[in-house]
Amino acid sequence: QEVMLQGWIYNATPRGKLIFIQLRDGTGLMQCVLKAGVVDDDTFEAVRRAMEQPQPRVALGRALACDRLAN
Repeated sequence: QEVMLQGWIYNATPRGKLIFIQLRDGTGLMQCVLKAGVVDDDTFEAVRRAMEQPQPRVALGRALACDRLAN
């Protein structure tokens, strides 16, 4: 299933080809991981550039469920 995620980058930690993000909106926080090569290059670079803004806002086009977290 695909969902659209939108919000402000509350916290982000870049680690090479990974970016760990806490995305905030009016309902709370969502933890996200962007991996270069899994998301398109334009999205990865746009998020990397947005992290430099005082209140970065992003829209992530696709979120995939992680089976490890499913109950």
